[in-house]
Amino acid sequence: MISQPGRGKTHLAAALGIQACQMGKKVRFYRVSDLITQLLEAREEKLLIHMKKSLSALELLVLDELGYVPASKAGGELFFDVISQAYIGKEERIQKQKKYDKSKWGFFFQAKA
Repeated sequence: MISQPGRGKTHLAAALGIQACQMGKKVRFYRVSDLITQLLEAREEKLLIHMKKSLSALELLVLDELGYVPASKAGGELFFDVISQAYIGKEERIQKQKKYDKSKWGFFFQAKA
């Protein structure tokens, strides 16, 4: 879902996640910045494989605020890896708070200097 801030994307995504839970689906909701932070911490603590396995077991991964906070290159790479694994046979909902320009995808994964 893509639109301006304050249009109810988070509320709708949470509702979809709750509905999926009520249907017995394995669901997690993350703000993208929080997920990236957790992935980086898991890598430092040598728990990344465990976290990725846990994420890949989900039937629905709801991601909120993509592009709202820039990520480091390492964080962006870990996030991309999780998304690419989730995409294979899974559903995901990606939300962002900015106008989406496909040519600027790399912006979301680079920290500002």
